[in-house]
Amino acid sequence: MDVGELAEYLGVSKWLVYKFIEGRDIPFVPFGRLIRFDRLAIDRWVERRTVQAAPSRRTRHQKTWNKTEGSDVVTAESAAIAGQPTNC
Repeated sequence: MDVGELAEYLGVSKWLVYKFIEGRDIPFVPFGRLIRFDRLAIDRWVERRTVQAAPSRRTRHQKTWNKTEGSDVVTAESAAIAGQPTNC
């Protein structure tokens, strides 16, 4: 694949692909003045650069409030945590 195809494949600009090439940050194959990319090598490169999501920071003690037609609706679980009476 060429620079334009890679940019489309990755969802980035051609300029950014050229910056990756310039910094030798991305695997590429030069053919004279042409630059080509191997899709499998690119997929492995993306996999190596993937950042894993952090665990959720939400705790079970946070209140869950829902807005329903202008009134506050509290779930039974969040009311119990907050020490509020429920209608359940």
